[in-house]
Amino acid sequence: MDVFLTVSPRPLGIPYYRDPQDSTSNSYIDLKSEPHRIQEIPEAKSWPALHRLLVQLNAPKSELMSFGCGVFIYDPKLTGEAQWSAYSYVGYGFADIARASDASIYFPQFFHFSRHFAARNNTGARVFFELRQAAFIERDAGAFVVDYGVRSSGESPEQLQLLVTDHFNALSDFLPLMGLTPLGEG
Repeated sequence: MDVFLTVSPRPLGIPYYRDPQDSTSNSYIDLKSEPHRIQEIPEAKSWPALHRLLVQLNAPKSELMSFGCGVFIYDPKLTGEAQWSAYSYVGYGFADIARASDASIYFPQFFHFSRHFAARNNTGARVFFELRQAAFIERDAGAFVVDYGVRSSGESPEQLQLLVTDHFNALSDFLPLMGLTPLGEG
C-alpha cells in the first residue's frame, strides 16, 4: 500500500461551526469530553469501522482526539467519471495540543504506518496523512493536526464501502502499536 504525506496550507479553526440548514455537514463535536455525542455523527452511525476508530481516538486512555470525519461516495452519473469514486477521512491530533506545536510529532506515525503496511496488497486507493495547522480558538493556542484520508474509485459503491472500511480498520489497528490509543473495540 502506498501512503503519502501532504501538507495543507488551509488552517483549521477548532471549534468550527456549520450552517444548521446544511444537512450535509456538522459542526465540531468534542468527543473527548462528550463521548455520548457520537450518536450525532451520521457517518459514525453508518460506518461501524469509523465508529470504532472515533471511540478509540477519544477514549480516556488515548493520547489522541478526533477533529472531524467524513465519508463521501460519488455516483459516476453525477460526476461524469467512468467509475464510482470515494473520499473518506478522519481528522485527529494530540489531546495535549502543546505536544503538537511542531508538525514533526506526526512523522513517526506516518513513517511506521507506511512501513507496517508496505507489504499489504495495493488496493489502488490513495492513502494519505495531511498535516495542517489548527487554531484552538477557546484555548488561544495553535498546533498541528492530521487528516488520515483515502481516495479511490471502483466498479460499485459496495466495493468502495469495503475499501473504506478496510482503511479505517488499518488505522484503528495501527495506532495501538504506536502506544497512542488503547486497542479498538470489536
